[in-house]
Amino acid sequence: MSLTFKYLTRKEIDDRQWDNCINGSKKPLCSALSWYLDIVSPNWHALVLENYHAVLPLQIKSKAGFKYTTHPIFCQQHGIFSTTNLTQSTIEQFYEHIARFLFIEIQSQPYFLPKLNKKIIVQTRPNYELALNNSFFTIHQKMSRNTKWNLRQAEKHQLTVIQTTPPEEFYKFYLTHHKERYTTDQFDKLNQIIHQSIEQNTGRIYSCLNDENEIISLSLFFFLNNRIVYFKSVSSEEGYLKRANFKILSTLIEEYCTSNYILDFEGSRNEGIARFLEGWGAQLQPYFAIRKKSHIDKIVNFKNKHQIKWI
Repeated sequence: MSLTFKYLTRKEIDDRQWDNCINGSKKPLCSALSWYLDIVSPNWHALVLENYHAVLPLQIKSKAGFKYTTHPIFCQQHGIFSTTNLTQSTIEQFYEHIARFLFIEIQSQPYFLPKLNKKIIVQTRPNYELALNNSFFTIHQKMSRNTKWNLRQAEKHQLTVIQTTPPEEFYKFYLTHHKERYTTDQFDKLNQIIHQSIEQNTGRIYSCLNDENEIISLSLFFFLNNRIVYFKSVSSEEGYLKRANFKILSTLIEEYCTSNYILDFEGSRNEGIARFLEGWGAQLQPYFAIRKKSHIDKIVNFKNKHQIKWI
């Protein structure tokens, strides 16, 4: 049976049908919703199968006269999203349809991967997930000794976790205490994501207060279907010393334990951060960086300055 693929520009994409496909996919991600893509990749394009049965978001850029696709900032995983299972033949057709681009970079969730060939490079990237379908006692038992020790330290400081901090206060606190290096444009995108996620009822801010009701740590989580994504966290020096971030994560896990939620920590190739994530009992669930080689590799730097450092 012949399949119909459509290459669509941003103005041709139906937001309702697009978001329905993302929500109905095997791994729905906030970063693939239309409003989120509008922030991180204005004028994004897409490849759409049939009547939005499956979609592939594309960030299109150009350099030295060449058009290419690259992965947008603040998006760990994209790739193909589908409401049904896809045959390998259909997956290959997706990637054949974007072969027009001399250079391709896609960080894909672990489904619907193309076959390897001389031009396609697939690299494994770490991601950690914790199923919250057990009691807090059971989840706590599987935590590392170091994580349990940090939780005990946090309990000594009479910390309180609330969910009433407005997005503008989160962003202001983040600017004061963050340790990441972003451009002005990237900070603007981050600010928009924080505000829009709250407005879209997808983002939730967890704040940790000291015994004087001062904020010492903040975390932003994305909630979509049964998935909770640990998007951003930041602590003051006091928050770091009092293990406030451990208190926030413990509170969230206790709140959603015995549910069908999955806590998606995202991940990092930094060994120290990986140990921190594994310490919660999270399991490695890798994703894949797909890259098509071409003669313009030297022009388009794969690890360019716009690529986010995941922490």
